[in-house]
Amino acid sequence: MKKILISIMAISIILLLTGCGLWNKVEEDYNNRIDAAVNSTVKVPVANTTINPGQIITSEMVDIKDVPRNEIKDEITSIHQVVGKYTSNTCTVSKGGFFYNSCLAD
Repeated sequence: MKKILISIMAISIILLLTGCGLWNKVEEDYNNRIDAAVNSTVKVPVANTTINPGQIITSEMVDIKDVPRNEIKDEITSIHQVVGKYTSNTCTVSKGGFFYNSCLAD
């Protein structure tokens, strides 16, 4: 009876240690994925000068800036979506400002 109890205790301890090791690995992988998602950046076009309403946007007026991915909502993320377009009659894009579809016209 004593040998069976010792065997059960030994198996329980081994399973507990194995489970803790696996949990630490799962938690580490999860944290790494969250960090990668939160800390990754996206290249976003920004105005390097103030662009007035009705003005055509040229490549000389646009710079590229790295922005954390989690801060991007409705901003345009490609310079090709901006260059050659006009700002709408109601929008001014300030120096350093992002571009939005609602402020662009063909």
